[in-house]
Amino acid sequence: ILRDKESDFSNFKPNNVFTPNGDRFNQYFSLDNIPIDNCKIKYRGITIYNRWGEKVYFSPHRDFKWDGDNLANGVYYYDIDFTSRRYKGTLSIIR
Repeated sequence: ILRDKESDFSNFKPNNVFTPNGDRFNQYFSLDNIPIDNCKIKYRGITIYNRWGEKVYFSPHRDFKWDGDNLANGVYYYDIDFTSRRYKGTLSIIR
């Protein structure tokens, strides 16, 4: 019997703050626990927006590392896209 791998979203909780201030700690925003792809659910990418809704970052790669692109401290919004679901939330940059 051929079975598809199950995607487990129960532990998928993106971080909500990072501190790209040059101290070598918490320098990037990344997702270490993206659920595996299967026939029903595939990771398509992450988009980050500023408070005016302008796209400031996009990556289709699972292993992305966003350093904040020298953007100002503040709250940004992420949209993590899978083929059958989306995760939206806030992300703070503190330098």
